[in-house]
Amino acid sequence: MITLTYQRFKGVITFIWKPPTINWAKVNSNGFALGLHASCRGIFCDHRSTPMGCFASNLGVMAFFEAKITGFILAMEFALQFA
Repeated sequence: MITLTYQRFKGVITFIWKPPTINWAKVNSNGFALGLHASCRGIFCDHRSTPMGCFASNLGVMAFFEAKITGFILAMEFALQFA
């Protein structure tokens, strides 16, 4: 009963990862939900793009938006814990 819609491919968008300044770290976090399962993950990198640590968590039953927000919150909590 759902009408499918399709969009044309608009082209490639190029982006470049910009490292943080010296003595700072950057975190890339994400959350994902599919059906009744949700998870989130993140990775911390220094100014040379060297991984400093990472995390992953099974969140159980959760909506997609909640999983993304939870990933962000966990990243901030880990940053405060290890700062």
